[in-house]
Order: sequence, then C-alpha cells, then structure tokens
Amino acid sequence: MITPTHSTRPGTSSQPRRAGFSTGSLAIAAIALAGGLIAGASFAPNPAVTCTVDLSKLFSQSNLNVNLNVRIKAMNDDLEARVKAIEDKIKLKRDELELFAENSPRWAAAQQEFQELIGSLNAEKKFAQDKMGVEGAKAIAEMYRSVRSVIEAYSKAQGIDYVMLNDSLARILPADPEKTMDQIAQRRFLYATDAYDITDAILFEMNKTYPLVPGATPPTGSNATPPSSTGGANGGTTAAPPTGASAPAS
Repeated sequence: MITPTHSTRPGTSSQPRRAGFSTGSLAIAAIALAGGLIAGASFAPNPAVTCTVDLSKLFSQSNLNVNLNVRIKAMNDDLEARVKAIEDKIKLKRDELELFAENSPRWAAAQQEFQELIGSLNAEKKFAQDKMGVEGAKAIAEMYRSVRSVIEAYSKAQGIDYVMLNDSLARILPADPEKTMDQIAQRRFLYATDAYDITDAILFEMNKTYPLVPGATPPTGSNATPPSSTGGANGGTTAAPPTGASAPAS
C-alpha cells in the first residue's frame, strides 16, 4: 500500500500550511479600525442643548405686558368716554321729550332725534367692542413676538439650541371629565427639570429690553436683578445652560 507524503524543503516543518492573517495584517486592520472610529467621532454632532420656559409667567410678569395694558386701558377709557357722551345726549333728549305734548310737531322732531341718538349709541358700542377685540389680539401677538425675539437672542448668546414651552406647569381647570381629558391631551410635557428652566433669565432680559412706561406699576413678582447662575425655578433659575451631558462639546 502506498502512503501519500508531503514534499518538504530541508529545515521546514512537515505540517501542511494553514490559511490565515499574519501578525502584520492584523496590525494594519486594527490601525484602520481605530482611524475609522476617530474619524467618525470627529464628525459626530454635539448633543443639543434644550431648555424650557413658563410662557404664562413671561406674559404676566413682564414690563411689556404692563405697558401694553396701559395702552389698551387708555384706548378703552377714550371709547367709554365717547359712549358716555352719547348716553348723556340721550338722557337730555329724553327729558326734552317730556316738555312737549305727545304727537306735536316739536315732540315728533325730538323723538326722531332721540331715535337717531339711540342708533348712534348702538353703533358706538359695537365699534368699541370690535376695536378692543382687535387691539387685544394685536397686543397678544406683539407680546409673543417680543418673547420670541428675546429668547432667540439669549439662546444664541448662551449656546442653547431649543427652547420649549413647559406646559406641565399650568393648572388644570375644573371641568367635566371630557373637557378635563381635553386639557390633558393638549399638553406635551409631563415633566421637565428646573435645572434647564430659563424663565427667570428671559424675564430679566425682557424687562431690561422693555422698561416700564412712566407712571406704570411694576408687575407682581418681576425680577429686578439677574437670576442666579445656579438653582432651580423656585430659587433663581439658571441664567445660562448648565453644563452636563446635553451641553455642547467645547
């Protein structure tokens, strides 16, 4: 019986060669992998910085809100004065009607004037109501635009990427079960840490940007000094985004 043999060179092993990576090949692969990881890390986006605000607090405690209310009140006072002037004329005309015999020519003329004054009064009241509605809506829109403008400038200066409304702070109003569920369903936040609440910082910037008009009463609870750089919403909210995992890499 013939047994197969392997031809070998002098000084070499008689074992057959096995396929595989050499030490040099493994080293090259490791270097390439490490380089890829480093390159990938260098192009990875920084974590976004997200903060929250209490919009109702910004509205109610800002100087601008007070100024807008002062303007609206002055307009309302003027409209009410115009209505009262017509009401006074109606009262005088009613007294005048009592001086004339009913259905007399002078009574008929006074009665016509009286009806015209009633029409003027109704038109003036309707105008005042519509005017106040329009001005109120314009004031809210102006307030919102101003809040956005201040938040944008502050966020760019502090390196904040997103500012969201923390609607979990608002109280749920008493209502029937269906309306209560509607209030809950409309909300987007269940919880947000106070560490990333910048309401007081924005409120300070707003009141610095919009000083009170002469004679206006400062809003209750408004900040006269910058908020602390540490702490939560109840003890001075952060004036700058806190450092941590969500802060951008330097």
